Amino acid sequence: MKSINLIWAVLFLFSCDNKKIECIDASPFGNVLKYISAQNIGDTIEAKKYIDISKVYRRFIDSSNSSANELWKNDLLFFSQIGKDKKFTNFKYFDYHFFQSVKSNKAKVTFVALKKDAKIQQIEYSLALLDEKRWIIVGIEFKKLEKK
Repeated sequence: MKSINLIWAVLFLFSCDNKKIECIDASPFGNVLKYISAQNIGDTIEAKKYIDISKVYRRFIDSSNSSANELWKNDLLFFSQIGKDKKFTNFKYFDYHFFQSVKSNKAKVTFVALKKDAKIQQIEYSLALLDEKRWIIVGIEFKKLEKK
Protein backbone atom coordinates (compact mmCIF):
# COMPACT_ATOMS: atom_id res chain seq x y z
CA MET A 1 0.00 0.00 0.00
CA LYS A 2 2.88 2.36 0.80
CA SER A 3 4.36 1.81 -2.66
CA ILE A 4 1.05 2.76 -4.34
CA ASN A 5 0.90 5.98 -2.32
CA LEU A 6 4.51 6.69 -3.22
CA ILE A 7 3.76 6.18 -6.93
CA TRP A 8 0.76 8.56 -6.69
CA ALA A 9 2.89 11.14 -4.91
CA VAL A 10 5.63 10.94 -7.57
CA LEU A 11 3.08 11.17 -10.40
CA PHE A 12 1.48 14.18 -8.73
CA LEU A 13 4.80 15.97 -8.34
CA PHE A 14 5.76 15.39 -11.97
CA SER A 15 2.38 16.55 -13.24
CA CYS A 16 2.69 19.78 -11.24
CA ASP A 17 6.14 20.51 -12.70
CA ASN A 18 4.72 20.65 -16.22
CA LYS A 19 2.15 23.32 -15.42
CA LYS A 20 3.13 26.96 -15.69
CA ILE A 21 1.43 29.75 -13.87
CA GLU A 22 1.83 33.03 -15.67
CA CYS A 23 1.44 36.45 -14.08
CA ILE A 24 -0.62 38.64 -16.40
CA ASP A 25 -0.05 41.94 -14.58
CA ALA A 26 2.12 43.29 -17.39
CA SER A 27 0.06 41.77 -20.20
CA PRO A 28 -2.16 43.94 -22.42
CA PHE A 29 -5.24 42.58 -20.62
CA GLY A 30 -3.71 43.29 -17.20
CA ASN A 31 -2.91 46.87 -18.18
CA VAL A 32 -6.44 47.47 -19.49
CA LEU A 33 -7.90 46.24 -16.20
CA LYS A 34 -5.55 48.48 -14.24
CA TYR A 35 -6.51 51.45 -16.42
CA ILE A 36 -10.25 50.79 -15.95
CA SER A 37 -9.74 50.48 -12.20
CA ALA A 38 -7.82 53.77 -11.99
CA GLN A 39 -10.42 55.44 -14.21
CA ASN A 40 -13.30 54.26 -12.02
CA ILE A 41 -11.80 55.80 -8.90
CA GLY A 42 -10.63 58.95 -10.70
CA ASP A 43 -6.92 58.37 -10.04
CA THR A 44 -5.31 60.40 -12.82
CA ILE A 45 -1.75 59.65 -11.72
CA GLU A 46 -2.27 55.89 -11.84
CA ALA A 47 -4.39 55.98 -15.01
CA LYS A 48 -1.69 57.92 -16.92
CA LYS A 49 0.66 54.95 -16.52
CA TYR A 50 -1.50 52.87 -18.87
CA ILE A 51 -2.61 55.27 -21.62
CA ASP A 52 -1.09 57.51 -24.28
CA ILE A 53 -3.59 60.34 -23.90
CA SER A 54 -2.60 62.25 -27.03
CA LYS A 55 -2.95 59.17 -29.29
CA VAL A 56 -6.31 58.13 -27.85
CA TYR A 57 -7.91 61.59 -27.76
CA ARG A 58 -6.33 63.46 -30.70
CA ARG A 59 -9.22 62.64 -33.05
CA PHE A 60 -11.66 64.46 -30.71
CA ILE A 61 -9.77 67.77 -30.54
CA ASP A 62 -11.50 70.65 -32.29
CA SER A 63 -12.07 74.36 -31.71
CA SER A 64 -14.30 73.66 -28.67
CA ASN A 65 -11.73 71.39 -26.99
CA SER A 66 -8.37 72.82 -26.06
CA SER A 67 -6.35 69.64 -25.56
CA ALA A 68 -6.36 65.86 -25.46
CA ASN A 69 -5.38 66.01 -21.80
CA GLU A 70 -8.41 68.19 -20.99
CA LEU A 71 -10.74 65.78 -22.82
CA TRP A 72 -9.25 62.82 -21.00
CA LYS A 73 -9.59 64.46 -17.59
CA ASN A 74 -13.24 65.27 -18.34
CA ASP A 75 -13.87 61.62 -19.31
CA LEU A 76 -12.06 60.40 -16.22
CA LEU A 77 -14.12 62.70 -14.00
CA PHE A 78 -17.34 61.61 -15.73
CA PHE A 79 -16.62 57.87 -15.36
CA SER A 80 -15.55 58.19 -11.72
CA GLN A 81 -18.67 60.24 -10.86
CA ILE A 82 -21.04 57.94 -12.71
CA GLY A 83 -19.57 54.98 -10.82
CA LYS A 84 -20.52 56.67 -7.53
CA ASP A 85 -24.11 57.40 -8.61
CA LYS A 86 -26.60 54.88 -7.21
CA LYS A 87 -28.63 55.01 -10.44
CA PHE A 88 -25.73 53.49 -12.34
CA THR A 89 -23.69 50.41 -11.67
CA ASN A 90 -20.02 49.78 -12.30
CA PHE A 91 -18.89 47.88 -15.34
CA LYS A 92 -20.22 44.32 -15.11
CA TYR A 93 -17.36 42.17 -16.33
CA PHE A 94 -19.51 39.06 -16.10
CA ASP A 95 -21.67 40.40 -18.96
CA TYR A 96 -18.74 40.27 -21.41
CA HIS A 97 -16.40 37.83 -23.11
CA PHE A 98 -12.74 38.93 -23.09
CA PHE A 99 -10.32 38.51 -25.96
CA GLN A 100 -6.65 39.38 -26.23
CA SER A 101 -4.60 39.20 -29.39
CA VAL A 102 -0.90 40.04 -29.50
CA LYS A 103 1.10 40.48 -32.69
CA SER A 104 4.68 41.54 -32.19
CA ASN A 105 4.55 45.00 -30.59
CA LYS A 106 0.78 45.56 -31.00
CA ALA A 107 -2.16 44.11 -29.13
CA LYS A 108 -5.92 44.35 -28.87
CA VAL A 109 -8.05 43.65 -25.84
CA THR A 110 -11.72 43.31 -26.66
CA PHE A 111 -14.76 43.08 -24.41
CA VAL A 112 -17.74 41.60 -26.30
CA ALA A 113 -21.20 41.81 -24.74
CA LEU A 114 -22.98 38.55 -24.01
CA LYS A 115 -26.38 40.22 -24.20
CA LYS A 116 -27.54 41.05 -27.71
CA ASP A 117 -29.48 44.07 -26.42
CA ALA A 118 -26.58 45.64 -24.50
CA LYS A 119 -26.16 49.31 -25.42
CA ILE A 120 -22.42 48.86 -25.83
CA GLN A 121 -21.81 45.69 -27.82
CA GLN A 122 -18.04 45.87 -27.89
CA ILE A 123 -15.18 47.81 -26.33
CA GLU A 124 -11.83 47.49 -28.07
CA TYR A 125 -8.55 48.69 -26.59
CA SER A 126 -5.56 48.96 -28.91
CA LEU A 127 -2.18 48.75 -27.21
CA ALA A 128 1.45 49.22 -28.21
CA LEU A 129 4.53 47.77 -26.56
CA LEU A 130 6.37 50.74 -25.13
CA ASP A 131 9.75 49.57 -23.90
CA GLU A 132 9.77 45.80 -24.44
CA LYS A 133 8.14 45.36 -21.04
CA ARG A 134 5.22 47.75 -20.79
CA TRP A 135 2.01 47.88 -22.80
CA ILE A 136 0.20 51.21 -23.20
CA ILE A 137 -3.29 51.97 -24.52
CA VAL A 138 -3.16 53.90 -27.81
CA GLY A 139 -6.81 53.59 -28.85
CA ILE A 140 -10.25 52.95 -27.36
CA GLU A 141 -13.30 52.23 -29.48
CA PHE A 142 -16.88 51.69 -28.28
CA LYS A 143 -19.22 49.90 -30.67
CA LYS A 144 -22.82 50.57 -29.76
CA LEU A 145 -25.96 48.62 -30.48
CA GLU A 146 -27.27 49.67 -33.87
CA LYS A 147 -30.86 50.85 -33.88
CA LYS A 148 -33.17 49.03 -36.26
